[in-house]
Amino acid sequence: MVGWTIIDSKTIVSFKEPGESKQTGFEGCNGDTLVYFMDGSVVQCSSLGLALEIMPTAIIFGKVTNYKGKKITLYRMLVADQMFDIFF
Repeated sequence: MVGWTIIDSKTIVSFKEPGESKQTGFEGCNGDTLVYFMDGSVVQCSSLGLALEIMPTAIIFGKVTNYKGKKITLYRMLVADQMFDIFF
């Protein structure tokens, strides 16, 4: 995780898969899963992985990089022992 910075710590309260209703807890990411936090913010997963948890803490990492001459921020979320790519 060289170059990544911890930018936040949030509690996950629910998630939603496309075409389904919102569910309590967190079951991981299916590439386009929406993840809802206790503070009202939402992220979308862009990776895959399984993590069955009830109200887990997510550590949010950020990294600024250049892409085609433009500065962008990449984000990752650590839940339990799983790392997920996300975007806001």
